[in-house]
Amino acid sequence: SICSEAGGGDGPTPPIELQGCASATSCADCMAAVPESSADACTWFEDIGYCEEGCGMEGCGATQCVESIRTCAECLTSDDPSFSQWSWVPGTNTCVASCSSMDVPADAACFAGGSYGVEVCPTCDEYTTCDACLGNGCSYSEGGCYDSCSDPMVPADGSCFDGNIYDSAEVCPAPLCEDMSTCDACLGNGCSYSEGDCYDSCSDPMVPADGSCFDGNIYDSAEVCPPPPPPPPPPMPMDAPPSADGMDDMATNSSVFKNVSWVITTLAVATYMCAL
Repeated sequence: SICSEAGGGDGPTPPIELQGCASATSCADCMAAVPESSADACTWFEDIGYCEEGCGMEGCGATQCVESIRTCAECLTSDDPSFSQWSWVPGTNTCVASCSSMDVPADAACFAGGSYGVEVCPTCDEYTTCDACLGNGCSYSEGGCYDSCSDPMVPADGSCFDGNIYDSAEVCPAPLCEDMSTCDACLGNGCSYSEGDCYDSCSDPMVPADGSCFDGNIYDSAEVCPPPPPPPPPPMPMDAPPSADGMDDMATNSSVFKNVSWVITTLAVATYMCAL
């Protein structure tokens, strides 16, 4: 149709190539704009929503939009650190427009660009898992994380995967079913659950012959897994000892009771003597 021809069919519409950086009104348009001067590229200033030709009086803008940034170093790197446009959230390994963004979890640590640079970014050898290593643009080899596959510490006879090329889903080993300690984790990872243990499949010879077995590719944990135990009831309150005032009241009542008893006894004796 005319509409589909004009719109290019399904899918997102690519940014329009603009002449002159100042005509761009978004980061995506800024990255696609063509500078009119001798500047190599347009740069985006998120705080003022402006696209500049190269670096200006305000410093240097971003050369990547936040959506395309994967690593801490990319997020906080700038020709002038005091003008870094983005902020990094280490707890979620995400780059955000600012620390006040709704994408930042409450109480999460956040390093604001302009206040922090790459000195707050972990080095590759600090990442302890395959996913974290590749997800931060490092290189993974034989259980270790390195700056690159050309790092002299990479095992010479081992495979090495560059995080800028490979995705963790392609490289990182899947968790073993036998390591899943809960019913939810077992079924949630596509394993099979039987009698308190997790197996690769219900045909595993170690599955109890007389037990039920549930395949995580068929059953949902909500259908199978026992609900968590209810919280214990609160402790029963203990009888409080009588207060000082209560002790005084008890002493007073005892004294009154003794006096009344003496009066009654005296009257009874007098009545008996009169009757004789």
